[in-house]
Amino acid sequence: MKNKARPKTKKNALNKGARRVFKIMAGYGGMPRAKAATKHKQTSKPTFVYTCDSCGKSHIKSFNRLKKANLV
Repeated sequence: MKNKARPKTKKNALNKGARRVFKIMAGYGGMPRAKAATKHKQTSKPTFVYTCDSCGKSHIKSFNRLKKANLV
């Protein structure tokens, strides 16, 4: 017989908590606990479109995450 490599597992997939959840979720039963509410990001990544008044050409500029974006 040839030696086979151990199958890859997810990080922390073998710890006690993960094993417990896998056991509860096995079979036809429902979820072990309520579904988590959707998480929303605290900040947004704004994208501005600058348009030239004379020629009408537009440029798109995106920024990193900002709490506030002021147009001047």
